[in-house]
Amino acid sequence: MGLRIRDPRGGGVLAYLPAVAGASSGVHDALQGASAVFFDGTFWSSDELIAAKLGTRRAEDMAHWPVGGASGSLAFLAKLPAGGS
Repeated sequence: MGLRIRDPRGGGVLAYLPAVAGASSGVHDALQGASAVFFDGTFWSSDELIAAKLGTRRAEDMAHWPVGGASGSLAFLAKLPAGGS
């Protein structure tokens, strides 16, 4: 679930996506044209908890999209136009 909050005076849009499981057209649409984005960054890598011996589940098993890597959320976000343009 995410929110798009629009400032009626200035027209700016905040996209707030606190829990994103991966790339989808819905995520892309929610972020498109946003002036600012608050996005889930819980895990850098898929196996972060496993490597630290803190758990046995991967990030994706817990509905989190890792930030790092070629298919991570940071690479996805980098392809979006900045500043809502």
